[in-house]
Amino acid sequence: MRLLSKTNGRLFYGWIVVTASFVIFALILGSRYCFGVFFKSIGNEFNLTRMATSSIFSIYMVLCPVFAMIGGRVLDRYGPRLVVFSMSVFTGLSAIQFT
Repeated sequence: MRLLSKTNGRLFYGWIVVTASFVIFALILGSRYCFGVFFKSIGNEFNLTRMATSSIFSIYMVLCPVFAMIGGRVLDRYGPRLVVFSMSVFTGLSAIQFT
């Protein structure tokens, strides 16, 4: 496998895609599994027991594949443009702080 193309000596574009995908995947998994780092802080902040704090992540891990299946079905039916737009609206609404 060659890193450089035979024709013009430039870097093969596929390796750029692989590198970008690796970085994005590492960031996603890092943010997904960082719950253990904040375990004590979350428990102390909300006065939760260890069992209650662990249940948060357990429920999250059970619901992820369920919503992934539902999301895949909705994505196939309505297309990515509508799904990404509606999810960005919901994400924006969830970021609003009511005082």
